[in-house]
Amino acid sequence: MDAPPRRWYNPTMATGKRRALIYLAVVLGVAGLIWVLLPGEARDDPDAPARRGSGEGRRPPRGRSLKLPKLPGGDREPQLLTVVQGRAVDGDSGDPVPEVQVSFRSRSASASATGVTDGKGIYHVELPGGTYRVSLASSSHVPPGAAPEVQVETGSPVRWLDFTLYRLASLAGRVVDDGGRALAGAKVGLERARGPRQFRTAGVSTLADAEGRFTLRVPPGEVVLRADAGQRGAALSSPVYARPGAHLEGITIRIENGLSLTGRVVGPGNQRVSGAAVLLRDELGLRRLPCDGEGRFAAGGFTPGFKTVQATARGFSPSQVTRIRLQPGRPFNLVLQVGMAKGVGGQVVDDEGNPAGGIQVSVRPGSPGAHVAHLGEPQKQTTAADGRFMFTTVPNAPLVLSARGPGNVKASRSGVAPGTYDIVLKLRATGAIVGRVTAGADGKPVRDFVVAVAGAEGTGDPYGKYPRVRVVSPSGSFTIADLVPGTYRLTFSAPGYGGVERRGVGVMAGHNTQVDAVLDAGGTVEGVVVDPRGAGIPGATVRLDTGWFGEAAVTDAQGRFRLSDVSRGRRSLTAFHPDYDTRIVSGISVFAGKTADVRVALHPRSGKQPGLRLSGIGVVLQQQGARLTVIKALDGGPAKVAGLSAGDVVLTINGDQMSFQRAIEAIRGLIGTPVRLKIQRGERTFEVDVIRDEVTVPGKS
Repeated sequence: MDAPPRRWYNPTMATGKRRALIYLAVVLGVAGLIWVLLPGEARDDPDAPARRGSGEGRRPPRGRSLKLPKLPGGDREPQLLTVVQGRAVDGDSGDPVPEVQVSFRSRSASASATGVTDGKGIYHVELPGGTYRVSLASSSHVPPGAAPEVQVETGSPVRWLDFTLYRLASLAGRVVDDGGRALAGAKVGLERARGPRQFRTAGVSTLADAEGRFTLRVPPGEVVLRADAGQRGAALSSPVYARPGAHLEGITIRIENGLSLTGRVVGPGNQRVSGAAVLLRDELGLRRLPCDGEGRFAAGGFTPGFKTVQATARGFSPSQVTRIRLQPGRPFNLVLQVGMAKGVGGQVVDDEGNPAGGIQVSVRPGSPGAHVAHLGEPQKQTTAADGRFMFTTVPNAPLVLSARGPGNVKASRSGVAPGTYDIVLKLRATGAIVGRVTAGADGKPVRDFVVAVAGAEGTGDPYGKYPRVRVVSPSGSFTIADLVPGTYRLTFSAPGYGGVERRGVGVMAGHNTQVDAVLDAGGTVEGVVVDPRGAGIPGATVRLDTGWFGEAAVTDAQGRFRLSDVSRGRRSLTAFHPDYDTRIVSGISVFAGKTADVRVALHPRSGKQPGLRLSGIGVVLQQQGARLTVIKALDGGPAKVAGLSAGDVVLTINGDQMSFQRAIEAIRGLIGTPVRLKIQRGERTFEVDVIRDEVTVPGKS
């Protein structure tokens, strides 16, 4: 048998192959290391500027395909994820805040993700593009305001979505009755927290122990606590100014026997009703007072003052909302009459008039300019297969009916009279507003800004105000979707920029309306609010009337305040405190990057309600379309003395046609200086010079 051919081993050749493989591995390793060490912005966006505190080390990828579960047809649908990264920082010190849970949840709850900040305060998550509600949870800090909405673009990494939080303070004390005895088990919660920033108060509560003692962690600022001891009554604490991270003790909340309220709920003709209850709203919030089988109710522990009440009962329409006043030494017995059951009904149809079944319909009292007509929640139900709906017991007041269907369609009708059963709600497609926000200095996109639908005209939309949406976008683009057709007013603001407003933005069904905004650098207004002796007034609310869209500031313990991101130009400032007359300070000049210092002196109020003091001409203007119309000329004011009256139309101010905001600033100014107005009164046109003066509007006595 022949031996197989022999393969010769060449040691030189083998060594060369090994060297080539090692060399190739080294080259690939070095290239990979360079890629990892490059900043994320340099890899993904070469033109993006470096951001302070954006993190170090390896960055998440630009985007990757997410394999979703198999669809019914057996196919898989890839979905591109977007990297979202940022920091959580302390608003006072600027230090990173670790262990903050940052949760994103889409409107439809179809997508969500949660990240936790590390020791450098950095988090990152991966999400499909869309609009998300963001919630922040921390054991040591609290975020200001309501949970923001954030728009994320598909495939474009976001590495600068930072959040600011503030250190919690700690309050300790006791809940006692009017004899100083402990009220064990009383619920102690946060009634309000006012300060330069607004904090949510819901869900912050604890229970007093057997000795009535409690400890509660609260947001910083002027804090008021509420103690509720059930049938023993409820009471508020005195305002406490809590600094970030402070621990304050010795707070006593005294729940006195208080005033009592008794009464009865009756039906038409004073007939007996069963299953009745009374809704009562006062400074302690909304509560429900049960009635016995005869419709009688009794409750105690009330503080003196005004209360709002309404009775409900099964099979009857609610009573009218009634405002009562409780006073010491005057027992109050109240009779509330519910009405014969009145209903409202109709049908929901689609855009082609076909019945729309399975659509949620809600009803609540409401019409333009109407007072509060109901203290409870709106009634809701789902339409039948033929699109019909029926509410059997509704308040005896003009009503708002609304319907919302799938695919961003809505319908609404306001001012509907009870007893109407032929309402047709036609679902209409919604529209959207899209656009881009850029910086005026260089035309580059503003990457982090807030756009808000501040008002809607002619829409009949009963859904209330649209949310302020925080948009993070490398291109500065935004989309505000699900808007009913009508005319809107939008505001745009961003850190470091003065806000701008866009009025008269029309939205059509099924269409996108383009609205672009250019933001210029803003300035700052800060100062102090003092009493006639020159002492600082804590707890005064301060806001700017024009050129600014931020949260109102509340003065600190020394009476100081600060308002940032104010648009350039002349501005007016309003300072309010319940113990003083309100003051409007005019002629504040704001420059980009500069700080204007303002001193505001308030006078103690002389009546039961605060009055108003300002420097101007004493006229109330209203924008009606493109016209500025005089609604009222204040008695004894410069405008009244000069002959102006309600109904006059202001054509020009100092020779210029002006928008409503500019007109407000133009007519205000220094005492003794003139302003020239061109007035149209009927067919007559004339000019008049009005000399600015101190205008005082006394409060109600």
